[in-house]
Amino acid sequence: MGKKLKLVILDSDYEYLRPMEEELIRRFSGRTQMQIITDPAYAKVFFHTPRNIDLLVADAHFYGEYLEEHSIRRILVLIPGIEIQRKVPEHVTQIVKYLPYKEILDMIERKITELEKEKEEVAPVRKPDTKVIAVYSPVGGCGKSLVAAALCRKMQRLDIPALLVGCDSLQSFSVYMDKEEYAQESLAEELRDPGEDTYWNILQNIKREELACLLPFEKALPALGVGAREMKNLISILKENKDFDAVILDIGSELSEKSQKIMEEADLLVVVTQSSRTAARKIRRLQKNKTLMPNLESCVICNQYGADGSKDPGWKPSEVLPEYPNGESAMEDPIFYRLAFQIME
Repeated sequence: MGKKLKLVILDSDYEYLRPMEEELIRRFSGRTQMQIITDPAYAKVFFHTPRNIDLLVADAHFYGEYLEEHSIRRILVLIPGIEIQRKVPEHVTQIVKYLPYKEILDMIERKITELEKEKEEVAPVRKPDTKVIAVYSPVGGCGKSLVAAALCRKMQRLDIPALLVGCDSLQSFSVYMDKEEYAQESLAEELRDPGEDTYWNILQNIKREELACLLPFEKALPALGVGAREMKNLISILKENKDFDAVILDIGSELSEKSQKIMEEADLLVVVTQSSRTAARKIRRLQKNKTLMPNLESCVICNQYGADGSKDPGWKPSEVLPEYPNGESAMEDPIFYRLAFQIME
C-alpha cells in the first residue's frame, strides 16, 4: 500500500484513552503511523510546526481555527455528549465521545478505509530528491561562508526550498545572520542517536526567513560531540524527508577526516578560492592530492582579489567574484542566481 497514513489522536483525558489504547494499536498500527498525544503542553509544541495529517481524532477541547493552518485530510471531533452541533467543514465529523468505545473505533476504521481508497485513486505527488551541495575551501577567509549563504538566499528567491547547514567547528556562516540565535543543545544529543522525533526537533531549530538555515549551536561542534557521524545522520534525515530541494553544507577550510566524510554525502562540490599567490599554491597542493577529495562533480569560484591584494592571471576558475564594498553587496550579486540555476539543473 506504500507509505502509511498519519493518524494523530489528541485527548488530554488519558483515563478515557487508556482502555482503548491496546485496541487502537492492534487495529491501526499496521495501517497507520499513529501518534497519541495526551499532554496539552506537548500538543501546543506539536502544532507549532506545520503538519501533514491524514486523520486527526481530537477531543472537542482541542478543536479550533488553529487547525486550519495545517494540512489535515479528515478530522473526527469527540464531543462530550448531546449538544447543538456546530457548523463545521465537510472534512470534519462529530461523534459523541462517551459512546461505547467500539463505536468510536469503528468510526476511525471507516475514515481510514476512506482515506486508503482515495490514496489508491490519486497518484502520489513525488517529491524531488534533495540535492546536497558542499561548499569547501582550502583557503581561510576567502568568502566560503558568504558563497554558501548567498547561494541559499538566491535559491529561496527562485522558489527552490534550500537549507544552509554549518559543518565547520565554529559554524562561521552565522556572521551573515541578522541576529544571534542558537540551536538547542539537546539537538546535538539527538543527532548521536536519532529517534522518531529527531526530524521534528530539527525543524524546530530551523530559522525560516530570507536565509533558511539550521541554527548554529552556541558552543563549538567538537565541544558538543558533533562530528562526522552526527552530521551524516543529519544529512541522511534531511534527504529522507525531502522537504528541501537543496541542502548547502558550509564545510570549512581544513581538509580533515571529518570534512572528507561529510563531503562524501554531497552530490556537488563547490570549491572557493582567491586569486592570490598563496591561494594558488594551496589549490595546486590540493590538486596533487586528489585522492583525498570525493569523486564529485565540482565547480570553482574565485574572488578577483586575494587578501594580499595580488592577482594570479594564470588561475582560470569557473566563476570570478568582483571586489565588493561589503557583505550585503556580495550577497546581492546576480552571479549567485546563475550559479543556483547551474547547480540545480
